[in-house]
Amino acid sequence: MRCLKLARGEPENSETSEGPFPAIWGYKYWNRGNWGLFFGWDPELIRDLPLLSATFLDNNFSATVPIVVIGQSGHVCWVNTPALTAGGITASTDSPDGGTIVKDENGNPTGQLFEEPAMMLVLNQSPPPDPKEITKGFQDQWRYYASVGLTTVTELGYMPSEFTDGILREMSDQSDCPIRLGLYKMEHAIKRSGIVEHRLMKPPITKSCCPQIVFGNAPTPAKRQRSGSSQGSVGNYNERLWEAGIKLVGDGSPHCGTMAVREPFMNTPLTEILGFPKAPGYGNLNMDSEALVDTIRFFHEKGTQIAIHCHGERASEQAVKAYEQDHPTYPGDAVPFSNMKTAVTRCTRDDPSTPYGPEYRVSVHEALKAYTVNAAFMLHREKDLGTITPGKKADLVVLSKNPYNVDPFKLEDIRVIDTYLDGHSNGLATVKSIPGANINILERPDDSQI
Repeated sequence: MRCLKLARGEPENSETSEGPFPAIWGYKYWNRGNWGLFFGWDPELIRDLPLLSATFLDNNFSATVPIVVIGQSGHVCWVNTPALTAGGITASTDSPDGGTIVKDENGNPTGQLFEEPAMMLVLNQSPPPDPKEITKGFQDQWRYYASVGLTTVTELGYMPSEFTDGILREMSDQSDCPIRLGLYKMEHAIKRSGIVEHRLMKPPITKSCCPQIVFGNAPTPAKRQRSGSSQGSVGNYNERLWEAGIKLVGDGSPHCGTMAVREPFMNTPLTEILGFPKAPGYGNLNMDSEALVDTIRFFHEKGTQIAIHCHGERASEQAVKAYEQDHPTYPGDAVPFSNMKTAVTRCTRDDPSTPYGPEYRVSVHEALKAYTVNAAFMLHREKDLGTITPGKKADLVVLSKNPYNVDPFKLEDIRVIDTYLDGHSNGLATVKSIPGANINILERPDDSQI
């Protein structure tokens, strides 16, 4: 079982017991009796994709092997009949709190599921991932982040599991660990009454892949417990791995018509393929307002940082009224200087002469602060990260050009020459030199030379 991005091209291992897998759908992993899990369904990029349903997947993929196709937003998936059966979803199954099981006019499940509580009814039943494969996936991802100049990253979809927690601990303990990782643990908002402290409802522990991070009950690598770490999760494991806060999901996504808006979504052929709910659609609020206030108060009193996913106006207003916090996500590569260019110019790559929302443009200085000192402040790590200051961690990057001296539209041309974590070069950058410059002065001397 594997979770792979969908893309055009010849499929890998494409022969199944029911015929070759259609090449247009991308890449797959297939074993008889196993599951087919796919992530990255994106009709916005590939406009001629078909309308998905359980019937379509049964007829075109398999009527015997469970199939799950997850949209690129991570807020919607489509499953076939065997997957519905595995998840125990029938006409009499009610939608779980915070999720939606879409049904037709006769009350039968269509195969479309919105939001994590509904999606996990099926995903929880899939086989656990292979530990070696997932470890390699983490390693490759962390090395990639370091290669583009990132020293600290966050994961805002962390769900504790012995399997992934063990891998994360082992990797952070390695002397050549290339990044620091702050985790935001997924939580559900619930109401609290009187002075009785109810235990927070936890998201289900998954045995498969999910849109943000991979979990399961596979064998756990050897690990040791650190002081300050919490049972059942990573806790504050070490300086490179810690829980930065918790994450609440206020609404859905604009890419599947579930973000909570005030004006209804338009109906177009594209929105139909994307799986938007039937008109008039205003999206969904995933949390009760009273439960949100109670949950924010509970974690605020514990000194825990709170991140709230809220795309639409109604969700943003609900969150602002309770506690002002919002974290956007970007389903793409790590491209810090491209993001800075967008923040400074407010122009698209196809139309560099038209700024969108010019009043929201920031200076290069403010854009750099967003990726350094301000980001450290958001993680409550400004005392040891974010600036090159005596006494702080020696986390820094060497760039091919000075961002202050570059045309803002050329910021994305800046290349990372090297990335340092705790004063040690990771050697992962693809550009190895700066013309006309000597960067050997940055090399740390051997202990024998000190």
